[in-house]
Amino acid sequence: MIPSLAIVSVQPERGRPIRLWLPVILVWLLLAPFALILAPFALIAAVVCRFNPIAAIVAVWRILWALGGVRVEVESPRAHIFIRMI
Repeated sequence: MIPSLAIVSVQPERGRPIRLWLPVILVWLLLAPFALILAPFALIAAVVCRFNPIAAIVAVWRILWALGGVRVEVESPRAHIFIRMI
């Protein structure tokens, strides 16, 4: 399932942890016009490089679909950052 929410949690070495709930759907909506503008260039690249554009669209769709449930953990000496996509 394509994620619709990202939970970002920052736990500093000292102080209170911060948790942000970010709606990813807003990012998808902001990127949609750029995708429409770049689509003709992607089709031209598909013709020039001789690859199937349908296969490329399916691959991108599969990558977006697989983002649901992704967890990213970053540790530094000053803070721990956790990102979870749901």
